[in-house]
Amino acid sequence: MKKKLLFWITIDFKQFFVANYFQKFEDYELYAIVDCPSNTKNFFKNQQLVKFKKIWFLHEQIQNSTNFSIENLKNYENKYDLNLWELLTNERIFYKYNQFYNFEKNTLLSIDYQILEFFENILNSISPDVLLTKDPGFHHLEILVRMCKKRSIQVLMPFVPKLVNRVIITDDPTNFNPKINYNTCITKTKNFSELEKYFENKNTTKNLQKFVKTFSSSTTNMKFKVLLKYLFSNSESQHELYTYYGRKKHKVVLSYILLSIKKKIRKNFIDKNLIMQPELNTPFVYFALGVDMERNLLIGSPFLNNQIEIIRTIVKSLPVNYSLYVKETPGQATREWRNIAEYKEIMNIPNVKLIHPQFSSKELLKHSSLVMTIAGSSAFEATIYQKPSIVFSKTIYSILPSVTVATDLTKLRDTIKNSLLTKVEANDIGKYIDFIEKNSIEWPFDQFDVAVVNKFHFSGLLLDTEINEKSVEEFYTENFQLIKKLAEAFHNSIS
Repeated sequence: MKKKLLFWITIDFKQFFVANYFQKFEDYELYAIVDCPSNTKNFFKNQQLVKFKKIWFLHEQIQNSTNFSIENLKNYENKYDLNLWELLTNERIFYKYNQFYNFEKNTLLSIDYQILEFFENILNSISPDVLLTKDPGFHHLEILVRMCKKRSIQVLMPFVPKLVNRVIITDDPTNFNPKINYNTCITKTKNFSELEKYFENKNTTKNLQKFVKTFSSSTTNMKFKVLLKYLFSNSESQHELYTYYGRKKHKVVLSYILLSIKKKIRKNFIDKNLIMQPELNTPFVYFALGVDMERNLLIGSPFLNNQIEIIRTIVKSLPVNYSLYVKETPGQATREWRNIAEYKEIMNIPNVKLIHPQFSSKELLKHSSLVMTIAGSSAFEATIYQKPSIVFSKTIYSILPSVTVATDLTKLRDTIKNSLLTKVEANDIGKYIDFIEKNSIEWPFDQFDVAVVNKFHFSGLLLDTEINEKSVEEFYTENFQLIKKLAEAFHNSIS
């Protein structure tokens, strides 16, 4: 009997290309749920590259409504072990970050009611064996992943394990089921000097800087062309997608202009007020800010994602002879930086030094006594420089003895004291690297994403684009070897 594979398809195209490759295998039936804007939907509706047995479009199933059954929602929560208000409150579209639309309570509940009904109908009708998806960024995909797991449907997604150009196919970025057991792995390195040399080529911070540069390098001429294309497009996304509600063209253009101005004003404030050359010969704990409005915070750490409050709590928990150095991440530039009021609030917290994003993270790691972050890569990078670390949500690297997961903030002072006494062992890091390498493939995840947005989405300036089949086929052919490698990794991971 053929295995039924359900693909989650988005405009990043990874799972679509994997599905295309999977057609060579005769023992699979291919199904798909597509989550995309309205202009791109025409490609997926009419394409002949992948012969899906059936295809559904997520946003065709969700109406702007206030109709729902509270009893059914309660039943779904119990049946699939969901906390819907946790997911709704942390959804970037619903709360705090959406400047275009205010969702009322009943609209939120109606959206999730429709999502749950839609997903359960699909799972009941086709009974898939495997869900092949991306790492959930929106809460609707997180719901589907949890539903599948509860129904013992295998979930597979690609994940970058804090080492550049390594990809793991997993069902959970924080707690995957490895093919090679951690306890059977051995260290390939003997000292920290070797580890540092290895890490220079695998540094996620450097890769982030390249990624940010790519998305901020569009010329004024290109931006103007994209603006005209957007203004004269016939997109219905603002009516069809709840993630686009309220995005009237004049509002979007005005918002883009205002955010561009705000970005410059905020960067000017950063350059004038954040510390460019911090004192490194005094005892300090280093807290690395994470990018706001990202999965790491909103889904990965649902209850501990207010970074200013966490900074305040850390300061209250420090030994008296330590200061807290907080560094802005260069990645926040992709979100037009933070409000100036937030920077001022951090700067006004006693015993806190706010460091400029351009200052070397490596120098802070080297000279700090302890590194803290919610779930970012800095806590792992700290181990390379023999520094213990604390994170506030479970991560893939928290298996390391020198990394502590702090979930009870009332005990943070003791956690910090214990961590400051923790010694980092080179053998532990070498063993972890061996573990990751044996359970992953070498694959340029971020570079592939950049290639996709450059090809189909005007370098990320316009996501709701019309796409023709010929250009997709050309991209698939040009990148076939990379796609084949990723698809084979998926194929080898299917139970």
